[in-house]
Amino acid sequence: MTTLKERLLEAEWAGYRWALEHPDATGEDVENACDSYYPEAISGVLAYAFERGWAMAREGKTPEPME
Repeated sequence: MTTLKERLLEAEWAGYRWALEHPDATGEDVENACDSYYPEAISGVLAYAFERGWAMAREGKTPEPME
């Protein structure tokens, strides 16, 4: 069973990788990507993590390593 922390890290990394693939993305592009990646009930939390990963990539940082 996957823990919430693991899902959050996965979402951060997804956002990070997405940002590297879409360097000129707008805020609206990121929002649309969040909706397509995480449409389920907990999507708000995972979308936030995705956006955080995107922001880290834009700042030259990397998310916490997944175990």
